[in-house]
Amino acid sequence: MKHVFFWGMVFLFSLQFIACGSDDGDHDPLAEDEGPTVPTLLVPSNNKRCTDTTLMFRWSTATDPNGDSVSYELQLADNSSFTAPEKYSSTTNSESLTVEKGKVYHWRVRGNDGKGEYSDYFNTFQFVTEGGAGGNHTPFAPSLVKPVVDTMVQGGSVLLGWSASDVDPEDELVFDIYFDTVNPPNEKVASDQLEKHLERTVSPASVYFWKVVAKDNHGAEATSAIWKFKTE
Repeated sequence: MKHVFFWGMVFLFSLQFIACGSDDGDHDPLAEDEGPTVPTLLVPSNNKRCTDTTLMFRWSTATDPNGDSVSYELQLADNSSFTAPEKYSSTTNSESLTVEKGKVYHWRVRGNDGKGEYSDYFNTFQFVTEGGAGGNHTPFAPSLVKPVVDTMVQGGSVLLGWSASDVDPEDELVFDIYFDTVNPPNEKVASDQLEKHLERTVSPASVYFWKVVAKDNHGAEATSAIWKFKTE
């Protein structure tokens, strides 16, 4: 009888060990799937003036921490906010596309692991295509200088700064600035300004949104992304 009891206990212990030790190859089914690393843009480089309309887009290769195969989504838009962008899928880190003449384009790329997880966009580039002899080009969309997005601003005023350029050297750019506590900002606080900076009075414990519209002397214009910052 003692032998039966002893071997019964051994059998139960063995079952428990197998149940607890089985890990299906050390894979945790509850582990959160992570997205791929962020690809960085290479060519066409930022603010490039392109003479061809068939362009090769290249970016760095992304990897996935879970070993998933990574594909890419390239977005191409005529505005820096990427409203209704054209989307292209690629299994490699390059894509050849044909674009229109005489336009400013914005592009960005993100990785996709095929399971619904995407990487962030590391950066956004813009380029302009030649429009032919005598053709005017749209200005590049203004880029942020300061304050950095989502930064905390101290004091009762803030200095807004941006950069902007135009591939037509004879064009003189002026700027309209929109500044508000709502998104998108609707209040125009400056018109046809030559300087690339503007000081504004701000209230404490607030969130501000702002954007800049660059205009050349031919009526062409380009709008920046919407930027925001907070006050203490």
